[in-house]
Amino acid sequence: MYVKRLEERLKQSPCTSGETIQEEWDLCKNTIQQVTEEVLGKQASCKRNEWFNEDCESATKEKNEAYLIMQQYGTRNKVLRYQEKRREEKKIHKKRKREWEKQKNFKIYMIPGRLESCTVKLGKLRKNLKHG
Repeated sequence: MYVKRLEERLKQSPCTSGETIQEEWDLCKNTIQQVTEEVLGKQASCKRNEWFNEDCESATKEKNEAYLIMQQYGTRNKVLRYQEKRREEKKIHKKRKREWEKQKNFKIYMIPGRLESCTVKLGKLRKNLKHG
């Protein structure tokens, strides 16, 4: 299905109609991308860190602001303030991630008849928790 549509589309608008090689490549690339989207659809991006919430975001923002100020002025107080904000951010992130993993562990335990898969998942979660 994909190959047929791609061949049809390339026959309708050949990639050789550009003035330069870069333009021809862009035409081919765009055609391939359009056909791929038509056939497969657009895939929604998934959220990478489910545990990252508003508290984490505000702590990171404060730390980044303190970093910029430290870079501009570089005084001892600015460096200490940045270090403090960085420690606070890490503390908040670790706490939130632990809470999220505990919730996830609880949900895994609630799956009936899945004892073996639960222990495997729990082992992986514990390993991740220990190593970051």
